[in-house]
Amino acid sequence: MHSEPFHKNSYSTQNFWDLLSQEEPGLRRMAKAMHAGDDFEAESAYLAYQRERNAPVLSWIHSSVEHSEKRRSAFDFFKEIPEHLTWHDKRHGKELISLEKGTTSHRLEGIKPSPFSVVELAELLLDNKVMLVYHPEDGVQDLGPHWNWEHVPPEGGQGRRWTLSLPYQYFLFALAQAYWATDDDRYIAKLVWIYSHYIDYVDNRSDWIWLPDMQLARCYLQLMPFILSWKDLPSRDYCRLRHWLATTCAQSMEGVESAPGNQIFFNGLGILWLGVGMPEFARS
Repeated sequence: MHSEPFHKNSYSTQNFWDLLSQEEPGLRRMAKAMHAGDDFEAESAYLAYQRERNAPVLSWIHSSVEHSEKRRSAFDFFKEIPEHLTWHDKRHGKELISLEKGTTSHRLEGIKPSPFSVVELAELLLDNKVMLVYHPEDGVQDLGPHWNWEHVPPEGGQGRRWTLSLPYQYFLFALAQAYWATDDDRYIAKLVWIYSHYIDYVDNRSDWIWLPDMQLARCYLQLMPFILSWKDLPSRDYCRLRHWLATTCAQSMEGVESAPGNQIFFNGLGILWLGVGMPEFARS
């Protein structure tokens, strides 16, 4: 596994541009802005390109399980599994998302009712409180206003797993789906704040805090339709996410030389997700 710190990949518009396939026809507006030295216009052009292009066909959904109770125990509150999802689907998002109470999934006790709906989970996150539905024994945990990614719950639950489970960030789906269900910008703004905070936090960290690269490659790409549907999305925040996926996240997976069990296979799957989901990058 990893033995070196995850290398910091400082974002700049130029560094980002250098990663892209600059002959891609859809990026001509961005190319013109780069030539003029207009970073804001270049980032805005990239965001516009993402919204105008045909979205890659990926199994966006967090869980492939058909049964809705099981899916709700994985932060997936869609009533049915869409075949393909784009940011345009926000127009009828209220019809797609269940506002019923969710479920939890315990390794030993199985599926049980949760006291929280998708909106209630999102409200907790606005208050910097996290309920990991696959660790219900730990209850709701307060990470504080600056988000302590090293938080470990008090003794009594499975707190030792939090440093593994929390960075998966599957809880971001609660914010994403609550945004579509309610059209409340606070939820999607918090989602963007959390991923931006994590990107800043994990850079130059050693492997004492695991960067779950394959999980995040999949999770963040599945969240793209929700993020792109926010009309007030800051273009720089979006570009920084794509840059991080193409650098720190991809390099982390490429740097793994050995791993137990099936992790090498899933490492390759994560790289495949990035290649298919971000074809505008030169290395895809």
